[in-house]
Amino acid sequence: MPRVNSFEVEITTGAQGMPGPVKFDFNGHTMEFQQPEGGTAAGEKFRGVFPARSFAHSVALVGPPEGKWKIDELRITYHCDNSEPYAVTFTDFELDDSVALDIWRPAPLPTFDV
Repeated sequence: MPRVNSFEVEITTGAQGMPGPVKFDFNGHTMEFQQPEGGTAAGEKFRGVFPARSFAHSVALVGPPEGKWKIDELRITYHCDNSEPYAVTFTDFELDDSVALDIWRPAPLPTFDV
């Protein structure tokens, strides 16, 4: 399990936005992104960074406390010890107060020709 130095998200909201800050659970602790840019209203783009400096057991994007949040695309870039940054993309999903999206993915395995 690698140590996550930081991660950043880029979220494109679909037809239904949400009010309030974007929250996520990191190892069971609900937090907000630092240095947020943009917004989460319908059609807006949001960008946030979190300096985790810890091992990731779980990372989940949390839904809004009320209503639904339609997300067209979420791209998360992880910066981990001893590896190049890597990105994971999720598309076309919806969150609400009962649903969180597991966004933790370990780095892809190296590939090579034989």
